[in-house]
Amino acid sequence: MGLSPTRALAQTEEAPAIYTYAGADRGERLIAKAREEGSLTLYTSIATTESAPLARAFESKYGVKVQLWRALSENVVQRALTESRGGRHGMDVVETNAPEVEA
Repeated sequence: MGLSPTRALAQTEEAPAIYTYAGADRGERLIAKAREEGSLTLYTSIATTESAPLARAFESKYGVKVQLWRALSENVVQRALTESRGGRHGMDVVETNAPEVEA
């Protein structure tokens, strides 16, 4: 499993152009932007025993600090939706197995 950018906000007018950018250099642009910002925030339902090592590996590979927020999948979805509806986008990446995300 890899960490990948969320597309949850791709349809909003406020979404940065990178969300919908599909060029071959998309990955490099995302990493460059994350390095510029200094960190990325991951909302996840993965157990801390698994998500923390993933975050450390990402930090080691890309030099970008990962801030984890972990909760049950339903709470991850609720927080992401609440923030999006309120115009506040506190996360960069959302990972969850919640069926609601598939709909």
